[in-house]
Amino acid sequence: MRARKQLADKMIVFFQNYDAAEGVPSFEKFADTVGYDGEELRALAERDGYFARAYRRCQSILRDRLTDGALLRRYDSSFCKYALDSLKCAELDGGENTPLAVEVRIV
Repeated sequence: MRARKQLADKMIVFFQNYDAAEGVPSFEKFADTVGYDGEELRALAERDGYFARAYRRCQSILRDRLTDGALLRRYDSSFCKYALDSLKCAELDGGENTPLAVEVRIV
């Protein structure tokens, strides 16, 4: 249990501190740094509640980075929409996509 908690905490730190110059963080990139693969991380998220919460937190960080990148024109908005749709960021919640509520006001 302790090892899974440490892995979950390490994953959150990885996503939070990922260098924007390197692009966006991913579960595959994190898995490579710790000797796992992405499928193993997803399986662990399905079995362990603490790790599942960390996984969802990292999905949220990834969503935020992609959205910010599109809004700030660092990334192509069509690519970001495709990436966000492809991520299925709510896959641990039964496969339903979480809608993004974006409001843009021009003053």
